[in-house]
Amino acid sequence: MEKKILSNIKPYLYYLFFINGLIEVVAEYFQFLPIIYVTKPLIPLILLVLFWLETKSLPILFFWVYITSSLTNILFIPENETILFYGVIIFTIHRLLLLYLIKKSIGSLNWYIVTSIALLLFAIFYYLFLETSEVPNNSYVLLIFHVFLVSILGSICITNYIKKDTIMSAYLLIAGLLFISLQLVIYIEKYFLHSINIVPLRPIAMLLNVLAFFSFYKFILEVHKVKQQ
Repeated sequence: MEKKILSNIKPYLYYLFFINGLIEVVAEYFQFLPIIYVTKPLIPLILLVLFWLETKSLPILFFWVYITSSLTNILFIPENETILFYGVIIFTIHRLLLLYLIKKSIGSLNWYIVTSIALLLFAIFYYLFLETSEVPNNSYVLLIFHVFLVSILGSICITNYIKKDTIMSAYLLIAGLLFISLQLVIYIEKYFLHSINIVPLRPIAMLLNVLAFFSFYKFILEVHKVKQQ
């Protein structure tokens, strides 16, 4: 009976995830903060519940990846330099955990290819740093480090897909490309075009966030299925 009930709940949670994501994107467009403070942190939390229902387990590393994502989503809401600084710290911890989880899930890689692609991605992001003076001094080193991390993340996802053309690798590639796009949009909005209020960038960033974490959730789900075989 319990198994049947849980099985019936799962489709509704998928609907809830995408409805919540859609509400969040619309709320970002209209900057309706009361809704944003509810829907934004719910994005990773709903996926945590879904993963538990699908697998009857919740690996500690996966748990912390999504919890730190939820915290980051909250800290990136206010237009406050100090809170944004703490948000960058949590975001960096999140990325380190995410990288470790990915490396643990996919095994060995060709690090020559990983390094080459990472350097190219890093050069693109670093160019933006050279073109802006809006980066706070207390965040500069952390942001450079975070750019390095997201460059490595994207590179690993691309290299893994080149090595293994599987559904699992495809989900990881999609997640990696979306994470890179998300980082680019966030950086452009928060720093590069800080003095210009470009409203569409925020809903675009949240749409990328929703799709990136759903793709990564599907990747970890596939990893779990392979381990159970």
